Amino acid sequence: MGQKFSFSLGINGGTYSMQYLKFYQSQFAEYAAGVPLKITDSFPARLGAEGNLSINIKRFQVGVFIWRNSTGGRVHYEDYSGYLLQDMVATTTGLGIRLAVTINPKSKYKFYVVSTLGNGWNSLALKEELKTGNPSDYLKQNTYSSSSILSSGGIGIRTSVYSKFSLALEPRYEFSVKNNDLQQSSGGFLTDFYGYRSHPNWDGMRISLSIGYDF
Repeated sequence: MGQKFSFSLGINGGTYSMQYLKFYQSQFAEYAAGVPLKITDSFPARLGAEGNLSINIKRFQVGVFIWRNSTGGRVHYEDYSGYLLQDMVATTTGLGIRLAVTINPKSKYKFYVVSTLGNGWNSLALKEELKTGNPSDYLKQNTYSSSSILSSGGIGIRTSVYSKFSLALEPRYEFSVKNNDLQQSSGGFLTDFYGYRSHPNWDGMRISLSIGYDF
């Protein structure tokens, strides 16, 4: 009937905009204390994971898409008297739909255009600590959550490697359709020094390498 199913798992890497969390981080570095705080990590690219289960009909592939990505930031200062730091770890786990259209279905190396749309469930672990051995020392640890509607588009190349197995390389750009503000379970929002609410922004390039199986 010209249709079959495909399952694939892969790793991805890319960039993350995170402009709101970067601004929150820069404010902490500038205003938190009268010491020369330095931003040592500012939400760099890290490896993530993704997978999809699709039905293939002729040159079209439609299915369910899952992903998980994380990144983080650190502001830090340390000398003989102690240290002051801020750590943030942002994570998103998502579920959505994926559509791919093969441009040259009869070729060994198949090029395709791909688009995804889904919901990401975000988590942010925030830690701020001052340790000097004085009564002013403190440790603050909070977890925030939110959700985002994310979409992406790109062009990939896929080839058969053995029997029903295939390899695919897929660069694409991911952008936010909607971001909700980060909030604690108690109801409090993550706000910057001006009182504005913050949220993660996962916009950026992704490059994935995956292995697939047709059945």
